[in-house]
Amino acid sequence: MNAYWYIYMRTRGSDLSKLIGEEPMKRRYKTSAEEAAWEYQDVAWSPLVRLLGGSGGKAWPADEAREKAAAFAGVLEERVRKHGAEYKIPDGDLRAQIKAAVTKAVRGAYAGFVKANEKAVAGGRRELLQVDVVESMVRRVFEEMGDAEAGGKSMGRTRSSGRVRRESGNIEGFEAN
Repeated sequence: MNAYWYIYMRTRGSDLSKLIGEEPMKRRYKTSAEEAAWEYQDVAWSPLVRLLGGSGGKAWPADEAREKAAAFAGVLEERVRKHGAEYKIPDGDLRAQIKAAVTKAVRGAYAGFVKANEKAVAGGRRELLQVDVVESMVRRVFEEMGDAEAGGKSMGRTRSSGRVRRESGNIEGFEAN
């Protein structure tokens, strides 16, 4: 995702874009970056949304609703804790766009779940997370990702073998190493 975004940002307005054409460059690289961003959102965040039954705000039986609320809180806490080690989005603009989309999706799904199941989960052993708390947890993931970039080396997602897939240099749209 970052590579496509880098190519798009770097060639925008350049002699290369004049030679090839701004629109074809935009279609190829910006579209690829957007597709990769959607894939990231689907892999990293959609399981959390699906845990609640999607974004439709389905009413569940009381026991199931409590289980789903507890599972959601646990998975969200784990995602917040581990996300920075699994993913890096060095470009601040791209990170901000993805943060907005992810926050909207997760907040929307959770708010719909809470609204549809508020009475069912009331009186449970564990209180529901407030919608604003869920939103701030998701935002914090992306803000900490930016803080880590400012203080250290920018790396791409690491593979299970521990190898780093990519590093960014000091180029427009990327943080310095």
